[in-house]
Amino acid sequence: MVHFGIQRELAGKAWLEFSFMGKYAHGLISGSAEPINQLDYGKYGSLGDLLGADVYSPQAQAAGIPIPYAGFQGSVAQALRPFPQYLTINNEGAAVSFNTYNSFQMKLQKHYSQGLSFLVGYTISKAMTDLGGIGNIPGFFASSPQDAYNRRVEKALSNTDVPQSLIVHYLYELPVGPGKKFLNQNSIFTKYVVGGWTISGYNSYNSGTPIGVVTERVLPTVGGALLGNTLRPDIVPGAPIRTDVSCGSFDPGRGDRYLNIGAFRDPAPWSFGNASRVLGNVRTCAGLNENISIIKTIPIRENIRFQFGSDFFNAFNRHGWGAPNTDVDNPGFGTITSTGTGRVVQMHARVEW
Repeated sequence: MVHFGIQRELAGKAWLEFSFMGKYAHGLISGSAEPINQLDYGKYGSLGDLLGADVYSPQAQAAGIPIPYAGFQGSVAQALRPFPQYLTINNEGAAVSFNTYNSFQMKLQKHYSQGLSFLVGYTISKAMTDLGGIGNIPGFFASSPQDAYNRRVEKALSNTDVPQSLIVHYLYELPVGPGKKFLNQNSIFTKYVVGGWTISGYNSYNSGTPIGVVTERVLPTVGGALLGNTLRPDIVPGAPIRTDVSCGSFDPGRGDRYLNIGAFRDPAPWSFGNASRVLGNVRTCAGLNENISIIKTIPIRENIRFQFGSDFFNAFNRHGWGAPNTDVDNPGFGTITSTGTGRVVQMHARVEW
C-alpha cells in the first residue's frame, strides 16, 4: 500500500488536504473462482457437437476419442477433462487473483466556529480486479472465470468501482437572535421565534458502478448459473451499448430500456463470448442524494431547553434507479424495475437538561 498527502491550514479554522492512496494486492485467494477440472475449449472446442456425444458412440470412436479408464461412462466432454473421473473441482485456496486501487482525494474541512462547520470530500479513483462477486472480496461469493485457461480476460474494473465521489457535510447556526450577529436582543420574539435555528445536511454524489452482461448459455464442464459462470455474450461491433434515454428522463412506465439489446448476441456454439467481465464504458445511474435537517432550539431555563425539528431524507425526491436487467436472453433485458427510497420526512422533539 502507498499513501501520502499534504495539508494546508487556511484562515477561519479550515484545513485543506490532498492525498494519494494506492493499494496493490496480488496472490489473493479466489475462493470458488479457480476451477481445475474444466475442459480446455481452446484445445477441444473445435470438436463442436461431438463434445455432447457418448464417448462410445461411433462418431467419437471415429474421431479417435480415447477412453480415459476402464469402465468409464460419460460424454466426450467428460472424457477429455483433466480428471475425467470427477465433475467440478474447485481449488478453494488458490492464490491466483489480484486487486488494485488508486485514488486521489481532496478534503476541505472547517472546524466549528462562528456557528459554521463543514466537511467536503472529493475522490477520483479506479479499482481493477479479476474477481467478480459481492464487493470483490476474495473468497466471498466470488464467481468463476468464464475460461479457466484464460484468466487474463477476467481483468476488468471492480464491480464496486466508483470513479468519482463527492460528499458534503455541514452544520450552520443562523446568525439571528440573542448572542448572534443580527437581532441581538433578548426579546420574546428574537428568543423564541427567530433565534435558535440550525440547518445541517449530508449530501452525496457518486458515479454509477460498472455493468456486467451475461447470457443463459452454458458449456459442458463449465458449470452453470449457481456457480456464477454462465457465458458472456459477444459484443456487436459498432452498435451503441447504451440507449439514448438519459437517467434523468428514464421512465420504465413507457417501456424505456437502459441497455441496447442490439449491441449483444449469444456467442457461437461451443465458444466463449468476447464481452469483458464488466463493461468499462457503461455504468448504472449516478447516485445523487441530499439529507437535510432543520432544528429549532428554545431555551426554557439556564440548563433546560426544548428542541424540535424535521429531517428530510432524499430531500429533493431524486429517483435512485437500480441496475438494469443484464441477461441478454431475458425479454426484460435493459429494463430497470428497482428504485431507491423516495423522500422521507421525519419529525422529532426532545427536552435537554
